[in-house]
Amino acid sequence: MMTSPSTASYESWTRPGFLVSTDPALLQLPVIHGYLARSYWAPNVPLETVTKAVENSFCLGLYAVPPAEEEQSSPAPVQVGFARWITDRSTFAYLSDVFVLESHAGKGLGRWLLSCAMSVAELQCCRSLMCKTREGTVGWYESLGWTRWEQSTGEKNIWVLQKKPGASAGSAGNADGASQ
Repeated sequence: MMTSPSTASYESWTRPGFLVSTDPALLQLPVIHGYLARSYWAPNVPLETVTKAVENSFCLGLYAVPPAEEEQSSPAPVQVGFARWITDRSTFAYLSDVFVLESHAGKGLGRWLLSCAMSVAELQCCRSLMCKTREGTVGWYESLGWTRWEQSTGEKNIWVLQKKPGASAGSAGNADGASQ
């Protein structure tokens, strides 16, 4: 079970068949590590490193929620995406490790996950939000209200983006579980 340095109050958002949650107990480290270890930004990253990063960050998991059978309790959600905030929870937050598994790509889940990440109540006090991405994804982030800040020196096609908290990030749905 993962622990969180914040309170035991977690936010969640739903839409048919899917859940986004800030509850660290739902995170599935084998899924997170499996994706990151084959990503372009963290190839071959050790499980120990991913575990420590997750434990010391504010994370959101994206889950596929299988339909409940009438005779059985609700099946466990299966993690299909992830986003991680590196933050002091008061002035600054850096968005990292955002992904949706390829098997769930093209369904608008990445946009929804990022919208949920941008609407987390605990981070609304932060004055500055940043992330770093490749040129090919800058437009996707810009469509969600992020702006180019600078191109990293020495790294071809890597951009640092910033976003002011409270700026529209799309419709995440309500934190009480209602979807839009």
